[in-house]
Amino acid sequence: MRPVCRMIADKHRCAGQQQRFIAGGEFQLPAIVPKRTPVKLSTLLLSLGLLCGIAHAQTKPEPPVPIRTVAPDYPQQLKRDGVSGIVVVKVTVDDTGRVADATVEKSTNAGFNTSAVEAVKQWRFKPAHQNGKPVTVRLALPIKFNIES
Repeated sequence: MRPVCRMIADKHRCAGQQQRFIAGGEFQLPAIVPKRTPVKLSTLLLSLGLLCGIAHAQTKPEPPVPIRTVAPDYPQQLKRDGVSGIVVVKVTVDDTGRVADATVEKSTNAGFNTSAVEAVKQWRFKPAHQNGKPVTVRLALPIKFNIES
């Protein structure tokens, strides 16, 4: 990891620019604050630490991984009629990997909805992780009903 800034004798270099060192442990950072406002080194370091903490806290969670899936039952009437379709089910996967909630977000045919939701409720996942800890997440699962399979 490259250092953000470093002191060189009485000069301060930050992002390839020379900055003037001011007596008393202060220096000017025109790229960050107005040119004539001195900033204490301790304030700058605290700000950088907080920014790093915020960036670290906002990392994307590692998505859940299905470990057990259940195929939906094909509705008999739609199967006889040769109808295929897709149901997008919005799922909440809790921190233990269980489906806590499942609702239909979109559907090409309402006749597939109940079957798709009932099947997805039986799925099990390796839970999503964020910063090394299991977390609850929401995701959309497309469930395909294909007459040919």
